Amino acid sequence: MEGQQRKARRRLRAVTFKRAIKIGKNWSDLSLEPPFWDTLTEIATARGIAIGELASAIDRDRANANLSSAIRVFVVTHYRILAKRKG
Repeated sequence: MEGQQRKARRRLRAVTFKRAIKIGKNWSDLSLEPPFWDTLTEIATARGIAIGELASAIDRDRANANLSSAIRVFVVTHYRILAKRKG
């Protein structure tokens, strides 16, 4: 039974990818799941800015969360707002 539980937990873990992006004058390593990297890129492209610029803005506006978490919250919030406008 314990082996099955371990296997189930492994299946639930999301794979994250680490990328270095420039935030302001510094480079930062961010770990995000592929859908969040994809949507962050989409949002930055739609705004005509680089991912680093968008991440810098998120970094400035975040509360106490780490930057990766703040980016996830930003992406979800962004798409929730878009969904409300359409619906």
